[in-house]
Amino acid sequence: MNWRVGDFNFDAATNVLQSRSGHQRLEPKTAALLKHFAQNPGQDISRDELIKDVWGGQIVTDGAINRVVVQLRKALGDNSEIKKYIVTVPKVGYRLAAPVSPGVSLPTPERKKSPTGFIVGTALIAAAFAGFAWLSSIPGIDANSDRSLRPLVRQAGEQFGAAVSPDGTKTVVSIRTHQGADLHIVDGSAATLSAIGVSGGWATSAAWHPDGTALAYQYRDNTSCFIHFVRFSEATPAAPQNLYECPQAGQMTLAFSRDGTQLYFTERVGPYDPAVVFAFDLASNSKRRLSQPLAVGRGNHFVSVGKMQGRVLMLSDQQAGQTTAFELNINTNSFQRLIEWPFRVDQAAWGQQPGTVVHPDMHPSYQLIETSYLTNESRVLVSDSRRIKEPQLTAAGYVFTSYLHNRDIWLNGALPLSLNSSVMDYSPAISRDERQLAFVSKRSGDSMIWIQNLGDETLRRFALAKKGVSVVSLDWSFDDRFLLAVTSQGLHIIEAETGETVHIIETALPAYGASWVGENRLSYSLREDGFWQRYDVEMSNQEPLASAGNEAFLLASPEMKVSVDQTGAVYTEAGQRLVANCGPMLVGRYLTYSVRNDTFYCIAANVEGTLLGTSSNSETRHLETGHLETGQGAILQYSVAGQQIAHVELTSSVSDIMLTTDTR
Repeated sequence: MNWRVGDFNFDAATNVLQSRSGHQRLEPKTAALLKHFAQNPGQDISRDELIKDVWGGQIVTDGAINRVVVQLRKALGDNSEIKKYIVTVPKVGYRLAAPVSPGVSLPTPERKKSPTGFIVGTALIAAAFAGFAWLSSIPGIDANSDRSLRPLVRQAGEQFGAAVSPDGTKTVVSIRTHQGADLHIVDGSAATLSAIGVSGGWATSAAWHPDGTALAYQYRDNTSCFIHFVRFSEATPAAPQNLYECPQAGQMTLAFSRDGTQLYFTERVGPYDPAVVFAFDLASNSKRRLSQPLAVGRGNHFVSVGKMQGRVLMLSDQQAGQTTAFELNINTNSFQRLIEWPFRVDQAAWGQQPGTVVHPDMHPSYQLIETSYLTNESRVLVSDSRRIKEPQLTAAGYVFTSYLHNRDIWLNGALPLSLNSSVMDYSPAISRDERQLAFVSKRSGDSMIWIQNLGDETLRRFALAKKGVSVVSLDWSFDDRFLLAVTSQGLHIIEAETGETVHIIETALPAYGASWVGENRLSYSLREDGFWQRYDVEMSNQEPLASAGNEAFLLASPEMKVSVDQTGAVYTEAGQRLVANCGPMLVGRYLTYSVRNDTFYCIAANVEGTLLGTSSNSETRHLETGHLETGQGAILQYSVAGQQIAHVELTSSVSDIMLTTDTR
């Protein structure tokens, strides 16, 4: 169907929008939104109607709808002052204000090669930053109108890590519980899931044997870690067997070889050591290290197999915040570089088309992308209103997890509406004078830094200097002039008043525990050869200087300075050990220890929703967040300054397993 919409022709069959100045191919969700408006010109359309008819009843946030509306307005030339096409109807939704009439068929634009957004082969990663552009603006990225999308597993709660059997009749997923995640299996189109394997811990990373008669998965709890092997007899799963005992160092990825004789997996010695890829021989119960590039940082953290025997797709972070795809050739015991992305990619899959890899878009990844490492072309396969992760190639198409996390910031025991949205609001940092609160939010689609004046609740925001980066934490300088943003791609020093990034400290490895430790001095640590190495940076010099000794982290305020050794023990500047019942020192890359004024803070161990404050004279007090009686979840991040306490909790987390297929 073709429409004339104002000054544009719109072809819904190809998603092409054309005007006198040229044509553009809309993303699938943007095109679906325009189609719905064109079918209902001049009508007030509520958000509920859009969720039902455009998003197919999916659970979506206001922010997700706003993002697609903004994309459509931009395509039609609407701006913040004048909206000729899509107008907002207060307390209702939206209306297409432009006239609509039958249109004419439009020629399909010729596909162009993408510019150097993705670097193939041995090209330098630095060239990627010079030529890389936001994916939605690359001409080589095309929406595929011949692709359908439907839920494969949609249950209450959060499901992830889907693995579809080779014949497509069974799907195994991990479903989150209070203790971790349990493994479930759904047979065909059954509406209910059946639990399999061991419960009570984390059952994840399921992988099917190529003959469909067995599967392997990782199971870990507080005391052990195993790869379990489950056989099926007449579709009934047997009790799991312990195939391999693994280190308790986080989640692995698993993939069977095409002939079913080997199980490939990633493994870390410790939770912050780089991952390495191994092959486990099922006949001899022995493992060997595969030929692979040097593992640094996150290391060689993901493996997947495709249709060809002896070919393994492996992802490796050779530089902090950047991922490279390699092909491991098992037959020749060699490896080859395929693609270098100037952003982090956690999971990928061999594509249906020869010479392609399918992966999520850059952070925060609302698109599923197909990239050819033969022609350097990329295209969008799927645009989703929720974030995309864990793509997997199946006989029917691609399966992926569509998810949405909502985190909220509590301030002094209250949940301010001015701070929080229906998506991720996190990384709170109260200024040292207690007048401002900085935080990160995804309410506008990208991760942006927001600052609220605590006196009158006014808000201002600014974007990070780089696209596609995620933020770990924020910290105010001693004079509250600068913000230190610890990101997936270096340390960003930002002038708080203007939002201008004045300096970026790039690190070869992920930085941990970065904070201000002096008027113009900051400190951070890298994990090097199984050891925490601390670095200091002076603003006047900006050249990192490695510290000597056993010190892993340094934390300071104008009134107090503490050091943390390699075991996590905390000492004052005078060498006195501070004893506190603290929880884990690190959660992911977030350092849970901090210093404000004359007090050392941490999250209490085994006491949910409580902070501990220990002064220099070793007096410890419990800091109640003010709403413990509500039974909210654990504290994820926090900030304390004087009498002000801000912390983050996970409000909700939902996800579905989606299947996209080519209908041509």
